[in-house]
Amino acid sequence: MRRCAGFTLLEVMVAMAILAGALTVLLESQTKSVQASNRSKFMTTAVLLARAKLADLEDELYEDGFSDIGKEAAGDFSDEGFANFRWEWKVETVELPTVAEAQEAASASAQGGEDVEGKPTAPGAALAAASGSEATDAASAMVGAQFELIRGVLEASVRRGTFTIHWKEGSREQDFSVQAYFTDPSKIEVAMGLAPAPGQGPLGP
Repeated sequence: MRRCAGFTLLEVMVAMAILAGALTVLLESQTKSVQASNRSKFMTTAVLLARAKLADLEDELYEDGFSDIGKEAAGDFSDEGFANFRWEWKVETVELPTVAEAQEAASASAQGGEDVEGKPTAPGAALAAASGSEATDAASAMVGAQFELIRGVLEASVRRGTFTIHWKEGSREQDFSVQAYFTDPSKIEVAMGLAPAPGQGPLGP
């Protein structure tokens, strides 16, 4: 009888191992592709919802005007059909450093060393040479007054809104945040003393 050629058990096991490895890599690649697609879909939805909510926030600021204290709110998008998404926003004033804080920071950054002859090096040399003179004191007082005016105008007319969207992808919590700055031009004239304080004012983003 002639012997029929065939695969040995070892050859079959090696082929199955190669096939299993290839299928594992292919399955892992497809899983990552699906996760990336879902991530992109969730991010796109979050951005669109954030834009819509920022428009609502702008309308609310336009109607109610700016407040001297922070405002916070939170909720979800169940009414819009996105119960998996929730939001929170916070509106706060933009706080700028005072004249003393600005001068202290400038002095700290302008400190210089001494050269071989014991003379202060730039930029500390210019600061040391100018310090103590009456002209410098007068100029500093004038700049300080202008800075305080600008500081008051910006703090009165600008508000920073921080808006955050939260959602769940499986068991993981994800979030997306965006910041927007809103200005009320009518507050500028009020802060500069050029107009009486109105009840409402036009709002420009």
